[in-house]
Amino acid sequence: MGGGSRSGLIDPVFLPLFSEVIAAGWQFAQTGELYDDVSARLLRALSGLLISVALIVPLSLVVGWYARLGNLLNQFIEICRNTAPLALLLVHPLARYRRAIEDHHGDV
Repeated sequence: MGGGSRSGLIDPVFLPLFSEVIAAGWQFAQTGELYDDVSARLLRALSGLLISVALIVPLSLVVGWYARLGNLLNQFIEICRNTAPLALLLVHPLARYRRAIEDHHGDV
């Protein structure tokens, strides 16, 4: 019961065999590379979360406290709120591709 790559319908570059994925994951776990990658990704995600909380919570309190600032930033907030999630799907793969290049080749 392999994936589409065993039948030849899908290129193995895009959909490798499940057994190959498990074998590569096991190899990365044994060499310690998996731990390094997972810890780097968790650090990146948590630092992004902490930065966003540190910036947005105080900004939201200030916007709620001062009506003029709230009115000034309202249009920008509405633009961000009304951005279609499907439009953001186009940005996500580009950001992941850039991160993958940075992970393998250093800062671009």
